[in-house]
Amino acid sequence: MNKARILLVGDDPTLLQTRALILKDWETVAANSKDALSTIHSWPFDIIVVGQTVPVGLATEIIAAAKAADPAAHVIAIRFPEDNSDLGVETHTTDLGTHPSWLRERVAFLLAKRSSAD
Repeated sequence: MNKARILLVGDDPTLLQTRALILKDWETVAANSKDALSTIHSWPFDIIVVGQTVPVGLATEIIAAAKAADPAAHVIAIRFPEDNSDLGVETHTTDLGTHPSWLRERVAFLLAKRSSAD
């Protein structure tokens, strides 16, 4: 069985490294917002995490590409609390009161759900 592949998109290398460590049980690929579209078109991903450092316009393009991919990837967006843009996907805010394990738990849940649907 292949490991699930997760694309982490963002423009802060430290955040990308931290998220990759949190998700170390799966195969992660990191891309900055400028390279994300070509990365999505290069490989299939199970989940794409669009970080809060990605500008809304680029986030919208990345999400559209993820939904159009074959197979479509599940997208999780992370935004700053004051950013109330509707990206049309599951969105979480950067809340200092939230334990960082939420991302790992959410990814595990979504992958389990995806496996049971196959």
